[in-house]
Amino acid sequence: MKSNRWKQRGAGLLAGLVAAILMTLALLLLRYLFGVATPSELVGDRIAPLLGVDRFLELLDRFGGYNNLKQIGVTSVIGGQLVVGAFGGLLYGFIVERSRTIKPEPAGNHGRLFVVIFVGLLWLVSLILLWPVLGTSYVGLPLAKGTIANTFGLLIAYALYGVCLVLLYRAVLGRVASDGKARDKEPIGRRALLMTGVGAVVAVAVGGMLHRLYTMATFSYDGTRYKGADVQAITPNDRFYVVTKNVVDPEVARSNWRLDIAGLVERPRTYRFEDLAALPAATRRRRSDALAIKSAMA
Repeated sequence: MKSNRWKQRGAGLLAGLVAAILMTLALLLLRYLFGVATPSELVGDRIAPLLGVDRFLELLDRFGGYNNLKQIGVTSVIGGQLVVGAFGGLLYGFIVERSRTIKPEPAGNHGRLFVVIFVGLLWLVSLILLWPVLGTSYVGLPLAKGTIANTFGLLIAYALYGVCLVLLYRAVLGRVASDGKARDKEPIGRRALLMTGVGAVVAVAVGGMLHRLYTMATFSYDGTRYKGADVQAITPNDRFYVVTKNVVDPEVARSNWRLDIAGLVERPRTYRFEDLAALPAATRRRRSDALAIKSAMA
C-alpha cells in the first residue's frame, strides 16, 4: 500500500511538471502571437520600482549589468512556474490518494475540486500582485484593453495547466481501483517514461519559443555605447544610445494613440500619427550645442 501511495504522489509530481511546461509554452505562444505579457516579464516590471537605489545598483554590480539582470529575472520566473506546477501536481496526487483511502468513491471529485481551487488561487494572486503593471501590452493596446487581454491570457494558461494536470495524472497512473491498486496491465514505470518523453518534447518547443523571443529581445542593443573612431558630432539614429526596461520592446499600434493639445491653449486639437508625420520637417542645430560637442571630443 505504501508503495502505491508513493507511486500516486510521484505520478502527481510528474504530471504537474509536464502540465507546467505545457502552461509555459501556452504563455509564450500567447506572448508571441497576441502580445499578451507573460509573468516572466511582468514580475520584473513590478519589482523594479520597489527596489531602493542602493539595492538596485548592488544588483547591477552583482549580476554584471541590467541586461544580465533582466535575463536572470526571466529565467528565474520561468523556473519558479515549473516548481510551483510540480508542487501542485504533488499535492494533487496526495489529495487523490488520501481521498481514495478515506472514502473511495468521490476521489476524483476531491481532486478536481483541488485543481479548481489551486488554479483559481494562482490566478487571483497573480492578478493582485501584478495589477499595477497588468495593462502592459506588446501590440500597442491601450491600458484598459491590455489589462483585459493579460487577465484572460493568464486565465487561459492556468486553466490549461489544471486540465492537463488531471489528464496527465490519469494517463500516468492508469485506472485505479478503490483499494489504490492499478487495474491497467501496462506498468506505471512505462507510462511514466512515456510521459517524461512528452515533457521533453514540449520542453524543446518551449526552448524554441524562448530562442525566437530572445532574438526579438532588447539584449543586443540595450545600453550599447556609441564609441569608436567614426564618432560624429550628431549621433546617427541607428547608433543612438538606447536603454529600456523591456525584455522585448512592444510594437506600437499607431492607430490606437492620439496626441491631445488641450488645457490653457487657444486652439485645442488632436493629432494622429499621420497628422504629425505630414507636418513640414526642419533641422535645427544650435551653435552652443555644436561647440559643446567639439569641446567634449577634444
